[in-house]
Amino acid sequence: MLYNVIKNLINHNYYEREDMTNKLNVFMLVNQIAQDQYLELLAMINPVEKKEEVNDKVEEKPKDNIEITEDKKAEENTEVVSQ
Repeated sequence: MLYNVIKNLINHNYYEREDMTNKLNVFMLVNQIAQDQYLELLAMINPVEKKEEVNDKVEEKPKDNIEITEDKKAEENTEVVSQ
């Protein structure tokens, strides 16, 4: 019964994410909801972004910075060897 009430609240967006997450943790801890119910409700609160959306958000680093870093490492290694 508790599972259905919580699911209804989540479906109607009548919750705050952090508050509901804490409640789900407690309900799971005291065996008021099963683990599969807990995972399902938690997934509803914190939906996983689609892979395409994540890739769009990731910025590519300029290759120049990588080359400069590699050059500095080579210089550092040369200094250590020559000392």
